[in-house]
Amino acid sequence: MTMKPTSVSLLALPLLALASWTLAGCADRNAELALAARPALVGLPKAVLLSCAGVPDRSAQSNGLEFLTYEARTITSYAYGLASSRTCDTTLTLRNGVVEQVSYSGDYSPSACYATVRNCVPPARIAGSGP
Repeated sequence: MTMKPTSVSLLALPLLALASWTLAGCADRNAELALAARPALVGLPKAVLLSCAGVPDRSAQSNGLEFLTYEARTITSYAYGLASSRTCDTTLTLRNGVVEQVSYSGDYSPSACYATVRNCVPPARIAGSGP
C-alpha cells in the first residue's frame, strides 16, 4: 500500500528544514566563538579565569605548568523525543599563574566548548566575531 503525502506533511517539510537550519546556525556561531576564544584567553591571570569560568573539574601540575580542565556537555533535543549529546573538555595550561595555552578535547564539539569560556570571553571581546 502506498501512502500519498498530505498537504500537512508537505507543509511540515519546509518548516522542519527552516528549524534545522536555524539551530545549525546557532551551533556554528558558538563553535566559531569557541575557536576564536582560544587566543583571546592567552595571558589571562588565574584569578580572573577562576572568577569567570569557576572551579575546574580537574587540575594537575607538572614541570612548572598547571593544567585546569573544565568539562562541558550540551544536549540537543529533537522531535519525537530524540536527543544528541556533545561533550568538550577545555584544558588551560598555565605558567606562573597565567594562561599560556587552551586546548579542546573529548568528542570535541566546539559548540559545547564555548559553554566553558563564554563568561571569560564574551563575543564582543573576540576580534572578528561580528554578527
